[in-house]
Amino acid sequence: MPASCAQCGACCDPVLFDDDTYRTLRTWTSEALRDAADPATEAGWAHWREHGWDDSRELAVAWFRPDGTGRANADFVTAHWHALGDGEYRCDAFDPATRLCGAHDARPPVCRGFPWYSDGPTPEGAAGLTGIPQCSFLADVPPGDRPEGSRPLIPITVLH
Repeated sequence: MPASCAQCGACCDPVLFDDDTYRTLRTWTSEALRDAADPATEAGWAHWREHGWDDSRELAVAWFRPDGTGRANADFVTAHWHALGDGEYRCDAFDPATRLCGAHDARPPVCRGFPWYSDGPTPEGAAGLTGIPQCSFLADVPPGDRPEGSRPLIPITVLH
């Protein structure tokens, strides 16, 4: 049975996120794409290609969709995460007193899928948790594949 979140809040205080990815997300918000051509149409795709898009059309369409994962991440992250510096962000939906997310039911895919996303637990994914050695999700990874010093928490719900 896969591990569940121990609700320690360590992944949200601060949020560790690649600064380049954050800057990229800012270009994919609903507001930034408001008047953009739809890459799903032939004319829209031609416009994207003329303006330097060199990734796949499928990727552009997926990110452009108003109900897509990319747009949901972009809108939430740019509205709620605030740069602290060096790849660290503060999320204004996180309550440091309770260590809980105030937007838990509305959190974006980037939060909802943490830490494995669609890849499942892997040694590479576990390496990304080096800064959170107590993350309960590390219990999904064999001990030899966990970052050095890891000691996953056991969620309280498991103990009851």
